Amino acid sequence: MPDGQILDIRGVDIVSARLLNQLDIPVFVVIFRTQETHVYRDIKTHEIKAGVEDRIQQVRFTFDE
Repeated sequence: MPDGQILDIRGVDIVSARLLNQLDIPVFVVIFRTQETHVYRDIKTHEIKAGVEDRIQQVRFTFDE
């Protein structure tokens, strides 16, 4: 079971906006950075199976919807 946390979000920026061709649905492309931890635990015992609780990682996302 994923049990990570997002600690910080920065640099949120709308890169572009457009309409989908035939449906006229607006689409925004957004980029941002997070600082987060990645931990996966056993559902029954809550023992950590992957990741480290105190290892903070910086991740960059590009999101379009």
